[in-house]
Amino acid sequence: MRINYDTWTKQLSCFSNNTKGDLKIVKTPSVGYRSDYLTATINYKENEIRILQSAVKTNIEVDLSPLTIECYRSNDSNLKIIINPRDFFDRIFSGGSIASGNKTFDKKFTIISNDRKLAFTVFKEKRVQELFLENPLLIFNVQSEKGDTTIKIKNMAKKLYSEEEMLYYLEEFKFIVNKILE
Repeated sequence: MRINYDTWTKQLSCFSNNTKGDLKIVKTPSVGYRSDYLTATINYKENEIRILQSAVKTNIEVDLSPLTIECYRSNDSNLKIIINPRDFFDRIFSGGSIASGNKTFDKKFTIISNDRKLAFTVFKEKRVQELFLENPLLIFNVQSEKGDTTIKIKNMAKKLYSEEEMLYYLEEFKFIVNKILE
């Protein structure tokens, strides 16, 4: 989606200000265009949540990347949780998928985790199920590596998100983070 560069930066600046976040836009010049990376950092409990989106600028318009919300936490955990839309092979080989208890949700998504109880605790929640059912372009994963755990949700729709949409995704992300870190 192409939009006006100033519209993009103003929208994200407004969101950052209203969430008391710290907004940074990093500009990286290239031949004929420029890539700008936006990061809004919000302190949440003992963690930082980062909201990221990039834009490739040509003249006064930009092409946007997907919106990513992520949280890092240092710990000794070895946690892995992945949710994907269910595909042909998942339907044939569904033995490792974790059931949420909602047949509609379980038919559409495959949940894989090395902590089945925690994954069930997160995805049994109706509001989490609704988030994914209403937003089929969401990607979610939790990955631990070298003492750090990354919790990440990405909406693959390449668009300018309204402040209300970003706040909604942020609040739902916080809810999921709370479930994981409880």
